[in-house]
Amino acid sequence: MLHSATADHAMASMSVQVRRPEAQHSALDSAWSRTLVFESGAGGLVSTVDDYHAFCRMLLNLGRHGGQQLLSQASVRAMTCDQLTPAQREGTQIFLGDHTSWGFGVAVDTARAEPWNVPGRFGWVGGLGTSAYSDPANDFIGAVFPQRLMDSPEAAAVFTDFWKHAYRTIEA
Repeated sequence: MLHSATADHAMASMSVQVRRPEAQHSALDSAWSRTLVFESGAGGLVSTVDDYHAFCRMLLNLGRHGGQQLLSQASVRAMTCDQLTPAQREGTQIFLGDHTSWGFGVAVDTARAEPWNVPGRFGWVGGLGTSAYSDPANDFIGAVFPQRLMDSPEAAAVFTDFWKHAYRTIEA
């Protein structure tokens, strides 16, 4: 998400990080304020919550943002639908359960295991502490960014509590 064209905007939007009570460090003084080389497309990306929401909204709008078609509708549909064969899904239950599969770069709910596992919902739970999903059936985006390192394939209570309460508001 963060690249040179938006780095100034993103830096201005980031909050102060507290590492020790006696020392506060601004994102403006951190390694994140410089042009970065990302060795992995699967982790370490930086964004603001507003930009992440805009990205999720663009995917819900089938690639359209701000009056422009940024991704083709066909690309978004392919990205956000189940791309795994049954053979590929074997052995993934510890992470995916029987209700989730993979699209291109996102997890995709394929069956209802919990009230929030709506078939067609897509997004990501990151091991470094984010959970964000877009739900086309309910035109809903939910995201929680507690920044808590996951230490198990089981979802952290903060994630399940968030999704449980978010979907209660939809069903109310």
